[in-house]
Amino acid sequence: AKTRLGTHDSGRPGHRMPTGCVCVTPVAVAPYDSDDEALEAYEREVSSRTSAWEPAMPKPPAAERTRAVDAYGFELQLTPEAARARLKCAASAERRTPRWRVYRVDETDAAMRDARGRRLAKKSSVDANLTRLIRKGVPRDFRRRAWMSVSGAASRRAAAPEGHYARVLRDAENSLKVLRTTNDEKRDGEKRDGDERRKNQKTDDATKKETAVLSTLGSSLRPFAAQIDLDIPRTFPENPLYHGVGAGGGGRAAVRNVLLAYAAEHPETGYCQGMNYVAAFLWLPASRGG
Repeated sequence: AKTRLGTHDSGRPGHRMPTGCVCVTPVAVAPYDSDDEALEAYEREVSSRTSAWEPAMPKPPAAERTRAVDAYGFELQLTPEAARARLKCAASAERRTPRWRVYRVDETDAAMRDARGRRLAKKSSVDANLTRLIRKGVPRDFRRRAWMSVSGAASRRAAAPEGHYARVLRDAENSLKVLRTTNDEKRDGEKRDGDERRKNQKTDDATKKETAVLSTLGSSLRPFAAQIDLDIPRTFPENPLYHGVGAGGGGRAAVRNVLLAYAAEHPETGYCQGMNYVAAFLWLPASRGG
């Protein structure tokens, strides 16, 4: 949650831009990347206090910093200057809110739907006003809907067979269960006697193929599932929203399900460390949207 923190050359020799501004989004990003108006005001203020040859200011001591928690549960340590910058960015975002109304009231999301893909194919196919607003930052309460629509995820979900995600997840969980059961039986040497085997022959024949398929899937999923289960509890270790401290239940189970279903649906990719942070970071704003 601390992307683009640190110092950044603003184009003037010897000048380094202070950190901590959070423009529109709760993620700490430099103001020049989020809001043109806030940037101009910010640079004017910095220029009035800093000469072109003055070295970068030393980091303020901890006593001069205030603790804050953003909307998604990440802790921030803010200098007075960073706190002021956040207030300016918040005010700028508030001024832009009415410009989103035209997209909020359109329940079909016609202007936003698949905007990213359409813009890559033909730039003029996307409303230029929408592009500008997205670059400046989507309002927090509108991110789930806007991101799903603009990215194309909403269209892909609508085109998928009904219950597709639930079915993929169920098959993934069942395959791991079948694999565990099979391994337990082999390890314990449990065998049915001849009478029971003959009695259940029809049932065994009917389910043998399904069991074999699930066992194969479980074998390919098992290393991914094991790593996912290791990584889920150590993702964003200090974020109470993700870990379910207080009301809401947290996102650990939801993120695990997404990663497991993805590994089952895309076995050529499976799962690798780092995907847990991507999924968890997407869950945070999506979960706050309802």
